[in-house]
Amino acid sequence: MQASNKNNSISYKKMNVVAALVRRKPVIEALSFLQFAPKKAARILAKIISSAVANAEQKDAKKENLIIDEIKVTKGSLYKRWRPGARGRSLPYRKAMSNCAVKLSNISLNAAKVKEEPIDHEDKATNKKNVKPKDSLKKLNSSK
Repeated sequence: MQASNKNNSISYKKMNVVAALVRRKPVIEALSFLQFAPKKAARILAKIISSAVANAEQKDAKKENLIIDEIKVTKGSLYKRWRPGARGRSLPYRKAMSNCAVKLSNISLNAAKVKEEPIDHEDKATNKKNVKPKDSLKKLNSSK
């Protein structure tokens, strides 16, 4: 249950900011958040997630049980453009694009995969190794 979109007309850095906000969230919660987020990337991500939901519903999955398992945002191609510069020259600038892939999974399947790991409350300061200074450092310190 996945969907992807290539060459979105937005930088991958800008897209990744919004993608980080909806990773590992239920689909309904993510879509309601993206609907009111004031970013261009939110509108694009909402379309990709709703496409992934439609793909999941074709496989008899319920929208309420879906969670966003993974969102990958990578660099896309570059539009190379030119603008006029001083003394009749032309100066290049590049418009960045992004690729985005969304993978969904069922909440019930995710709950079975997750294992509760015991939290270790040891103080890391007590686990430091006693490092002895090298002989060259001892000689330097003793000569002063």
